Amino acid sequence: AVPFILPAGTDARRFTGLSDSVIRFAPIDIDGQQYASVHSENENINVDKIPLAVKFYKELLRNYK
Repeated sequence: AVPFILPAGTDARRFTGLSDSVIRFAPIDIDGQQYASVHSENENINVDKIPLAVKFYKELLRNYK
């Protein structure tokens, strides 16, 4: 997989008034089919990719200062 940034709107903008630390990043590895499904009917990610995202956020919270 090649890392990329998906320039798309997220719900993060709805939380900026509540916190100075709104994360606008999702560490999810998606394939071509999933990329094509972004913001469409049946948008999806592979369930087996979720543990890596959980690990990322755990480390982020552990190291947040």
